[in-house]
Amino acid sequence: QVASTCNFKVKGEKCKGMQGLIEEGDDLLGKESDVIARDLALIPAAQRVEHYEIAAYGSAVAFAKALGLGECGSLLEQTLEEEKEADAKLTDISMKLINSDTMRNDDLASEETRQGRSSQAARTSR
Repeated sequence: QVASTCNFKVKGEKCKGMQGLIEEGDDLLGKESDVIARDLALIPAAQRVEHYEIAAYGSAVAFAKALGLGECGSLLEQTLEEEKEADAKLTDISMKLINSDTMRNDDLASEETRQGRSSQAARTSR
């Protein structure tokens, strides 16, 4: 949409930096069997992609404004805000996963403690 609004052609060149970030995320997929741990590892990888896009769109907004391309700058700014929102959502998801995993571990520890006390009480009463 920006290209047609600003009358320029978009080239389909691959970005090596972005490609590397995606490969990094792909590498994480097979390394962790625990679903929560895997997701917690993937979220920062996804956020690195978002940060890369935020930097690119932020620069594009500045260039468009500097060149007097207000409508293009506004469109790019909308996309920039969407990228920032995606990054914030990833942070929220990460925090929810951390909190749920902490609660799960606390529950497991409490259960182990209760079982240990029950075993100890059974041995003491004999």
